[in-house]
Amino acid sequence: MGKPNDKKQKVQQNVADPVPAPPDVLPSMSASPPETAAPRSRRRRAKAKAPSVPDASSLNWLLHEAYLKRNFSVASALCDEQLSLHHGRSEQALFVKAMVCRQQGNIEESLELFKKAMYLNPHNPNNAKQVARTLFLLSRFHSAIEVYDQILAANVRDWHVLHNRAVCLSFIGRLDDAVEEMTKALSMHKHDASFMQLGKYCLMQGRVHDAIAVFTEALMFSPENADLFTMLGILHLNLGETPKAFDLFGRALTYNPKDTKAILGAGSVIQECGDYDVALRKYRVPAATAPDSAETWNNIGMCFYGLGKEVAAISCLKHAAYLNPFEWKTQFNLGLAHMKVRQYASAFQFLSAASNFEPDFADTYMLLGSALLYLDDAANARAAFEKATSLAPTDPTIALNYAIALYADQDFAGAAAKLAIYEANRSPSASDDAEKELQQAADKLSAAIQLGDVAMQ
Repeated sequence: MGKPNDKKQKVQQNVADPVPAPPDVLPSMSASPPETAAPRSRRRRAKAKAPSVPDASSLNWLLHEAYLKRNFSVASALCDEQLSLHHGRSEQALFVKAMVCRQQGNIEESLELFKKAMYLNPHNPNNAKQVARTLFLLSRFHSAIEVYDQILAANVRDWHVLHNRAVCLSFIGRLDDAVEEMTKALSMHKHDASFMQLGKYCLMQGRVHDAIAVFTEALMFSPENADLFTMLGILHLNLGETPKAFDLFGRALTYNPKDTKAILGAGSVIQECGDYDVALRKYRVPAATAPDSAETWNNIGMCFYGLGKEVAAISCLKHAAYLNPFEWKTQFNLGLAHMKVRQYASAFQFLSAASNFEPDFADTYMLLGSALLYLDDAANARAAFEKATSLAPTDPTIALNYAIALYADQDFAGAAAKLAIYEANRSPSASDDAEKELQQAADKLSAAIQLGDVAMQ
């Protein structure tokens, strides 16, 4: 009786055991799960699994988006959360947090974060470039150059690296190397910023014509860049090529009607032609858009000076001196305006400041000598005229004023000698009013010297 029961139990046991499904066959989503104990045990095992840690780069897009939208507080909080979750080993979080710190002015902290990112992934050149950029902002130019050298040694061809390395070289005085490096950057990529820097390096070396050639070449690749037209206009204006400079300023204003430097350049050309009212109308735009521009107020003041409004001129020039107290041209113009209103003591103060800021401008010492002559200091007046003569020995205006000073000091022989220098170097045709006024003063002085005892009025 025991055997049949044993067989029945074995048959029932075989029927109860489920047949395992092949591993590559997925269960149908419409079929109901069998009511067996095995699935329940599998569900219990799934609940017992440890939670998986998300990938360190899973939220990189969110960090990048917050930084680009300039939500720096959100970006910094997300970076801190990522760094806490991954124990400080998230490269993107370190990079974005470093960028945020640099934008907020925490340069030292930014450098440390970039170094950590560079340590995590030393093969990423972006980390090294940002380390070098941060060192540059900290004025550690030699260290920045070393980092750029490491990047170039890794065969990374990037014009940004060559450009920034050239900028660092220029700051430590290696202009020749900076020009060479910037030329390499331009051979790799023709960018406006590289052309501008190369032109500036040529100007720093005194190669004005090479700078003009660089800016002219830059216009071939960027024909609508107003800054390039303005730079070329300023260079041609300094060379005395006024018509070409005025044309370049006009082309710059075509692409950027509110370019302050171009307006100032065009206004100065108009001002030299004596159209002071037109120049003042030009200066309305920079006076409104850049009210803190010392150059604008200086030019406005000299327009009023040309119109004979000395009080308004002095007011504008003093405002320019307040905005930029170390600009020698403003100090010189203030001295000139005070000479016009016969305030010789004030003129002496401003002209002395101008001579300290720019000791190689002869006209400053000429006006100083005239002011000292009116202040009854003939000895120092003669010393000032001697300095002016040493800087510009053939200038007719200086020679004539020196002759007047010597005549006032009863030195008739010296006055005659300086008057002879004026006659030898003056313009043969007195075309404008200023030259006519000088010639009249020279004729009057010549007659006074011949008489010997006639005072000049």
